[in-house]
Amino acid sequence: SVVIEPNDPRGRELILKLVAKADIWMENLAPGTLDARGLSYAELSAVNPEIIYASCSGFGRKSNYGKKRALDAVVQAASGIMHLTGYADLPVKIGFSAVDLAAAVGLVGAVLGALRTREATGSGMYVDLAMADIGVWMTQKAWPQVSAGGGTPSRLGNRSATACPHNLFVVKDGFVAIAIDTDQQWMKFTQLVRDNDLINDRTLATVEGRLRNVERIEKKIEGWLAGRSAAEVVTACQAAGVPAAPVRDLADIVKDADVLSGKLIVDVEHPIAGKMKLLGNPLR
Repeated sequence: SVVIEPNDPRGRELILKLVAKADIWMENLAPGTLDARGLSYAELSAVNPEIIYASCSGFGRKSNYGKKRALDAVVQAASGIMHLTGYADLPVKIGFSAVDLAAAVGLVGAVLGALRTREATGSGMYVDLAMADIGVWMTQKAWPQVSAGGGTPSRLGNRSATACPHNLFVVKDGFVAIAIDTDQQWMKFTQLVRDNDLINDRTLATVEGRLRNVERIEKKIEGWLAGRSAAEVVTACQAAGVPAAPVRDLADIVKDADVLSGKLIVDVEHPIAGKMKLLGNPLR
């Protein structure tokens, strides 16, 4: 780890010595920041023509917005994600730094592709990855409607435009998610709920019919759920082949048997802070 103070030629010289032996240089700063420090791709590739120089910024070096500052929430807004998420009268950001994470995974893929290209050509490469490009790509589910001239999708909260029922429901000890994807799952669910109105109404046999009757269907489900626990509901749904899960908080996740057996939470010894619990790597 090297700390470079602005305008410190000794720090730059040390970094260039490291670059001469390096395969990959990765940076996550506003475009132009490292150019001003004498650490541009042109300067590093002059030292090491095989270097893979990977830059990840909010909008990318060539964008009209290239020098604009960006954090995850700003990119969610700028790329259309926030427009798709939330409720009819209120866009809502995803509750974690989704574009940051997706951009990191995308950057790994880009760097691996650059390394593979270098194997074939012997030359290094400059990778310019924009978080906003990743954000636009993440809106892929909406694009069939947009490109077909169907307009911009509406925000539906926890409902779906292509499946019904598909929502969060209140139970006596929290919430459960029920998401029915096929007509066969719907038929199994009606048998589980034991509501003759839902069982006998043939207009509900297709997703199109169910979407037209979503309010009525959800009221029936709410009545069935009254007084039931999340575990009871989820167990019954899964036994019938209906996708369902409780809404768990992170305190539940920390104790989850699969999370623990998969080493998704690990103990790490820190030289100053001592033993710490951190997230493990899901790629094993």
